[in-house]
Amino acid sequence: MPLIKYVKILSDFKIEVVFEDGYKVFYDVKDYINSQLSYSMYLEKPHLFHSFYIDSSKTKIYWNDDFYISSDNIYTHGDEIIGNKTFFIEVTSIKILSNKTMLVTFNTNETKIFNCDLLSGPAFERLKNDAVLKDVKIVHGVPTWLNGEIDIAPEFVYQNSSMYIPF
Repeated sequence: MPLIKYVKILSDFKIEVVFEDGYKVFYDVKDYINSQLSYSMYLEKPHLFHSFYIDSSKTKIYWNDDFYISSDNIYTHGDEIIGNKTFFIEVTSIKILSNKTMLVTFNTNETKIFNCDLLSGPAFERLKNDAVLKDVKIVHGVPTWLNGEIDIAPEFVYQNSSMYIPF
């Protein structure tokens, strides 16, 4: 489990976290708050968000005894900060392959294989149609379909893809 060295509260429920190994990330806590109904008071009273502490093991940031985020979650899902700039993952190219897979190249110059079967729920139902899936467009680094009606976060694609090794 990565150890937290420093936390800085930023505006709009964002935090900057520096880990003991020197890795720095920018993490948006609002998505986490929105996923937990019992934490909605933080959105209604943002001043509460500024009162936090790091636990003695340096593996959790607490806002109260019930609301915390683990260092592992932040380390894995945060956007890396290189120098003073946040490094956002963007898709630069996509090629649809057989069996509902995509060959995806990112702004990191990495190419990965993404299995579209990971996309579940009503929002992605239309992507089961091969003609719709093949009509992918990249808009501002984000894969989109049907004129933006369907999109996938590039971070999700990146984190849930396998490395591509050409033959």
